[in-house]
Amino acid sequence: MGQYMLLQFIAKADNSSALVVGGFILLIILIFSIGALRNGRRSGGGPKRVGSFKKQAKNLGLSKEQIQILEKAIKQQNITNPERLLSNSGFLNKVIKRLIDDLSAATMSETQRDAIIGRIFAIKRIVSNQARVAKGPGSTVLRQGQPVTLYTKGNPPIETMVTGSIQSFLAIENPKHGGTVYRFSKNAEARIRCVFENGKVYRFDTKIKQLSQVEGLDILLVDHVSAMQEVQMRRYPRREMNRPTYFQQVEIITEGSGRKATRRAVVRSNRNFLGQIEDISAGGCAVFSRNPLKKGTLLKLTFDVGETQGIIAFGKVLHMNAVKPLGGTMHIAFTRVSTKHLNEIQAFVYGISDSNLVY
Repeated sequence: MGQYMLLQFIAKADNSSALVVGGFILLIILIFSIGALRNGRRSGGGPKRVGSFKKQAKNLGLSKEQIQILEKAIKQQNITNPERLLSNSGFLNKVIKRLIDDLSAATMSETQRDAIIGRIFAIKRIVSNQARVAKGPGSTVLRQGQPVTLYTKGNPPIETMVTGSIQSFLAIENPKHGGTVYRFSKNAEARIRCVFENGKVYRFDTKIKQLSQVEGLDILLVDHVSAMQEVQMRRYPRREMNRPTYFQQVEIITEGSGRKATRRAVVRSNRNFLGQIEDISAGGCAVFSRNPLKKGTLLKLTFDVGETQGIIAFGKVLHMNAVKPLGGTMHIAFTRVSTKHLNEIQAFVYGISDSNLVY
């Protein structure tokens, strides 16, 4: 019953009116779909470290619903070491591949199936983003005047700066709010985030050791750390692609006037341009073309991903880097992609659709 319970749980979690099916009808459909599942029933041996897994998953930022989806998969696939799902990208990919294969064989509407797969990829994205946090230099590299953001419990983020650094402590200014300085207890937990001139972002967790005043300036002394964490700014991981794409400019046309005026998007289908996708993510792509469009231009792209042909995405050129002697690379943010095509893109980015993914 593991697969049935998983499909039933995820399906019920969708609040979209377009995907809601009557409980009785859904129950009948899912019961009949059990026999159609490609891999048949799997044993549901319970994991031994469920409590530890749930705590780690919560710390990564997974929601209660997302954790429950993984717990159902753990039981369904008889996973005895669930923590691997959160630390081993390849292992998580294999589990997701099994889930998608089972969903592909299940009896349900394509719209509902795509929505469920989209939820699964949201879990993958959160776990992957956490894995992309890398070790950086120690906090002793922070110099006087470096802007930082201080995060503490019960307070809004505080924009401040480094005032100095000594052997054991980093000194940061304690700014005033409402005419008074912030008050913190000794050893209060804090997180500090800073952005270097090269664009790299670092953060580290520390403790406030002392509130002091030097030459009339209120300061906080916090513990140094041996290694800050480098945080990737990209929300979506990317993958090199090197595939051709056809793109067309999209124009916004206003029809009518006054209160009756309406705007609609029109694709200039009479002008097709050829480009080469250099990399892609769920949020956008980079496209080289000898006929690049200007910053701010809307466009429609058509391309293939893996074995899937005819992926359609609408986007906006965020900026364009000219390439001599002719052409340029457009950095495009997707503005509209169907759930089905977005799932295909994510399967490619994470390597889940690769033919060499075996288990």
